[in-house]
Amino acid sequence: MLPEHIELRNTAHGHGDKGLAFYSYEDTQGLGVLVDARRQTHRAPFVETWRYRWLPGVEAPHYAGLRTLANCLTEAEVSAERAKWPQMKAPPRERTLANGQCWLHRDRPASHFGSVQTSWVTSDLQSAMLCGSCAVDAAADPLVIVRASEARRAWVASMLPIRERLLKP
Repeated sequence: MLPEHIELRNTAHGHGDKGLAFYSYEDTQGLGVLVDARRQTHRAPFVETWRYRWLPGVEAPHYAGLRTLANCLTEAEVSAERAKWPQMKAPPRERTLANGQCWLHRDRPASHFGSVQTSWVTSDLQSAMLCGSCAVDAAADPLVIVRASEARRAWVASMLPIRERLLKP
């Protein structure tokens, strides 16, 4: 199931006091591979934790170990786990968003914010700013938030070439 080599993209990063830092990645092919790299201090090495969205409770220190475990799964086991997600933790809540736009309908103002958990990994969340009608739809179907989040990601990615042109000397 999982190939020998994968390409990753950064999904989150941050830093804190005394060199604390973390980076989160996911694979670009949509296979369900997630990586967290953390260090506690400037001098400490980064420690990687590899997870597969469809293999609950299993963490590996490197991709090769995760790949070995994930490739032992049957298609039926993967399908059964995929059917459980996404899960809404709470319905979209009303929120005052200055100049916010609905991520699905760019011409409508956003009035709600919603988030869903997309796998057993606690940090594997997707969130979106939604207009009133999308919030009603999202309360009934959590996939609306996933689609909105993916639409936002695609929109931001389409803007990158423009930013590169503007930043060129």
